[in-house]
Amino acid sequence: MPLNLAELNKHYIIQKICGQEKIRHHLETLGIIAGCEIIVLSELSEYYVVVVKGSKFGLDKRLAQKIIIMAE
Repeated sequence: MPLNLAELNKHYIIQKICGQEKIRHHLETLGIIAGCEIIVLSELSEYYVVVVKGSKFGLDKRLAQKIIIMAE
């Protein structure tokens, strides 16, 4: 399922990153890659605060939809 459908404060594993190469590369530079754990801390007005590898990031809904996750 896409990240924008995730429950808050639940641990997920990133399965894959979809989208154009530019988007995938941008997310990879943030450390958002397949196999990593991700947690959605909060969601407000279609913006998501996530934790990946101990770092917090803000993602808009467009980017969150490109991250495909599964429950741990």
